[in-house]
Amino acid sequence: MIITGVYVLTHRGDLIVSHTSESAAAIRMLTEVFRMEVILSKKRSGAIRKLDAKPTWLVHVEAAEVFLVVVVEGDGCASQILRFLRDLHDLCVIQFGVLSVKNLNDNIVWLRSVLHAVITGGVVQPIEKGILEAISKKSLEGVSNSILQTIHPKMSQASKKRNSFGVRNEVFIDFVNKVDLTLSRNGEVVFHNTVVDVLMKGSLNSSDKHHITLAGNGLESHATTSGAVFGDMTHDQTRIEVASFHPCVDLLQWRTEEKIQFFPPSAKESIQLMSFRAAKYPGTVPFIIHTLEREANGKTRAEMEFKIRANFPARYEAQSIVISIPCPPTTSTVNVYNRKGKAKYKPEKGVIRWKIPAMTGQTEEIFSAEIRCITPTESKKVLSHQPPISISFEIPSYNCTGIRLVHFRNLHPGSREVSSFVKHTTRSGSYQCRAE
Repeated sequence: MIITGVYVLTHRGDLIVSHTSESAAAIRMLTEVFRMEVILSKKRSGAIRKLDAKPTWLVHVEAAEVFLVVVVEGDGCASQILRFLRDLHDLCVIQFGVLSVKNLNDNIVWLRSVLHAVITGGVVQPIEKGILEAISKKSLEGVSNSILQTIHPKMSQASKKRNSFGVRNEVFIDFVNKVDLTLSRNGEVVFHNTVVDVLMKGSLNSSDKHHITLAGNGLESHATTSGAVFGDMTHDQTRIEVASFHPCVDLLQWRTEEKIQFFPPSAKESIQLMSFRAAKYPGTVPFIIHTLEREANGKTRAEMEFKIRANFPARYEAQSIVISIPCPPTTSTVNVYNRKGKAKYKPEKGVIRWKIPAMTGQTEEIFSAEIRCITPTESKKVLSHQPPISISFEIPSYNCTGIRLVHFRNLHPGSREVSSFVKHTTRSGSYQCRAE
């Protein structure tokens, strides 16, 4: 799911402001399609419309005198887009009141700055309110709107200019955090390991040396004998213990000064720039299974009940959650009870597969099941030697390690500043909870 554009239109379909990389002709076509499909249509039911030409979705909300419209390509979670539109509406109301055409025209530069900060690389990035307030106060305080309107187009045109080598100085970096975790029956962490893959794709000059700076918890990394440490030594710290690099990285600089410097490949394909193990103390685990109860009633019947909690902040949302609960080999029938998602027994794999489409942070879900088994030939317990419960998930935009990109620079003298677009994702590796 990629956001290709954000538009603010009047009730007549006139464009007020847009944040997109499309051409002027494509923008005019999009506004005309929205006018025909939504404004002039008699069936104005629902906030999501699919275009027939290609897998493109129009997600919109009506606010006072305008429409807030987001164009999305590909399939994804519509609730995330609707939540983004709701937050954008609330932020505009706090900034200048009612979303009228006059208020939007008076604050058009501020709105463009906010959209540029929130959307990077077609992905909505959660931004703290303090950062948005800083954008408003530092960039707009004491400066008239007419002056800013003359400055902003020049800045946008300069960012799109190509350098003398015919390439754009822009790079897209993905931080993919893979969490390996083992929990005890009481919810205590037995094993915790996080591997971070840094993927890079962009258009850079391959003859120039580039340098990136990583940091965590607001402090830049510094060299130690056992690896790079991020954060306060007495509080929350993250340590790089094992690291591997792409062949383009200068290993001598890393071994001596722990600086990441490289000559980017000439191809525009995505590469894994580096991969490292991040040890964080104390670590915050994304999901916790606690109050696990397994009770055997005789030799042919068993009951289990547990609670899964999303332990990450409430502004994030986990997607594609799949929980596999193992069952005894002699299981015949299973009755499941759950409020959210779908749970079904898979006899060929001997597990109960519980699928939850999405789950917001700081929420809980309860699961219970009644298992009936065939009478065993041996005198042994029904729930003896049960494998652990496994969980798979993906949390877009969530950075569980706190390690982030601070600077991406071209070290060649006189070179332009590199535009970097960063995305964070947290996924499950071997994520298990012991049942015994």
